[in-house]
Amino acid sequence: MLEIPYNMPMVFAALGIILTSLLPLWKSLDKKTKNNTHFFALAWVLWGLFQSVLSLNRWYMDRKGGYLHFLYPWILLVFIIWFVLYTKKGLRWSNSIHARWLFAPSIASASLIPLYYGLLEYKQVSNLLCTPLIYIIPFLGMLGLILWGKFNAGIIRTVHLLILISIAAQMILGYGGIPNANQAWDYANPNYAFQHFPYTLMPNLIYPLMALFSAIGISRGK
Repeated sequence: MLEIPYNMPMVFAALGIILTSLLPLWKSLDKKTKNNTHFFALAWVLWGLFQSVLSLNRWYMDRKGGYLHFLYPWILLVFIIWFVLYTKKGLRWSNSIHARWLFAPSIASASLIPLYYGLLEYKQVSNLLCTPLIYIIPFLGMLGLILWGKFNAGIIRTVHLLILISIAAQMILGYGGIPNANQAWDYANPNYAFQHFPYTLMPNLIYPLMALFSAIGISRGK
């Protein structure tokens, strides 16, 4: 993977999506949330560094680990979502951010589209990953941002729900094509990217970030 010319663009895309995700915090009416935005960014950058260390140490290439190795970041995400939506301190934080800009990371995920097709050219991602889903997520993000001021909270929640469904579908397609004992499809062109740094940042950093914001969006509405 080291000879593929998309390594640095992948890192830049990840950092760009993280920075874009700070918009709803920067736009917050709560001064404390605004002042603590850098902590949120720092947490995701540190998580990305941790994921990088795991990838470089072949954590995601361990065939004996099965899907547990791939799913544990999502198990952590479930805990984070529970914290921000069902605890007093978490709710105070999630209710203070600007709901309109919760679509920001989904829109910024458009930067992944050329990366997917570049990796497909080098046969590092499965054909199933390069489906309309990689277009649908940023499209839904832009649609939600446009509709936010014009329609009721139910419509906005529906858009966030569709983003979550699209993310789940993309992850199922991606994980099912990983070359291991449980590979479900795309045997001729496996999804190597989800096993190697820096492309492990997609399933373990970027998509969970988008899922977190859409989960908050479903709770918030407008």
